Amino acid sequence: MDAGAELEHTMEYKILKAYMKRRRPKGTTLEIADHDMQKVSCKRVKKRDDGAVEVADQLMKIADSVPISSIEKGDIEADGPEGDDPTPTLPFPEDVIQEIVELLKESGDKLNEEVKNKNLAQRMQDIFDYDFFKKVTDTFLQHMGSYGNPTAKKAEIALAVEVTSRMTAMGNHPMNRVLGFGVKYLQENHSAWIQQHGGWDNAFDSNKDDEVH
Repeated sequence: MDAGAELEHTMEYKILKAYMKRRRPKGTTLEIADHDMQKVSCKRVKKRDDGAVEVADQLMKIADSVPISSIEKGDIEADGPEGDDPTPTLPFPEDVIQEIVELLKESGDKLNEEVKNKNLAQRMQDIFDYDFFKKVTDTFLQHMGSYGNPTAKKAEIALAVEVTSRMTAMGNHPMNRVLGFGVKYLQENHSAWIQQHGGWDNAFDSNKDDEVH
């Protein structure tokens, strides 16, 4: 099995793909595919995606509860994850990261319009790799105030998934490449917590309380 096939069999990939289908405007290819899938019985769907659709729905509910577009960038924590070099050498300027993070606070047509107006797709072409993706996601979470806060773990995970979804609109990059970065980020930063809470479907069980923690 090649790397691409292995990626598509991970729970993180299935969740990200299901999440993106639900974020797509109605009438697009992914939305139509999702509509067709809904015709299948719930039992067959759950068997096929290992509960990824249900998890994606819970993640979306949490992400939607965060007022992303109204968050100001004043309260940004200076430090990254414990053990990380606070001043890493990166091949892209900090102002580019900050600009992209501010754009990611928008969604839908407004995000797409801003990307086109700023010629961002072309500017990102040569610097879009996993290190860039990780830096953008880390900085976005710092802006949201959930970064490194164990009491907001579900919100942190949901926002990381939301960032991945929004970043697919920010360049001419293959969708699977962006999804691959999202999978790697989730696995590197959240696998231990997910395992401690009984796996994705148990950690984000819709039948449990709705408290974000």
